[in-house]
Amino acid sequence: MSAEDEADPQALPEHLQRIAEHYGLPLNDPVLQVMGAHWLRVQESEGTLRDLSMELQSALDARIEVLAESGDNLVNVAGQLAQVQTVLDQKPAGFARRLEEDLRAPIAGAVAQIRTLEQSLGAVTRTVQSAQRRQALASFVIGVVFGASLTIWFWPA
Repeated sequence: MSAEDEADPQALPEHLQRIAEHYGLPLNDPVLQVMGAHWLRVQESEGTLRDLSMELQSALDARIEVLAESGDNLVNVAGQLAQVQTVLDQKPAGFARRLEEDLRAPIAGAVAQIRTLEQSLGAVTRTVQSAQRRQALASFVIGVVFGASLTIWFWPA
């Protein structure tokens, strides 16, 4: 927003125009103009925060899909292990040795995949926590600035 746009009384947000009209303030009052400019900047920053939140959500969705796929793999492994247990009950010694040889590599691969996923989700968790802290801090600062502006505005002269 340029300085000329900020000086235009019609560029004020509708809320501020109603407040000015209610208290009989001139629309070209410099304090009112500053509040209007601040109001618009706050709304722009809210849009930016919303866009960043959507980007974060799309990144998390992809990782959640990988996690769901790994969970499905674990469910399949559990079913197969139940079948193996049944066969083991029938032929314990020889089959157990053969089974251990056959499943060692797939189980090691599944464990490695789960560890990789765990590390990946740890980074996502830290990113989400950091984003939430930044968002809370931005909201606090916006509230403080807006509150201070209103205090100055309504302070008895």
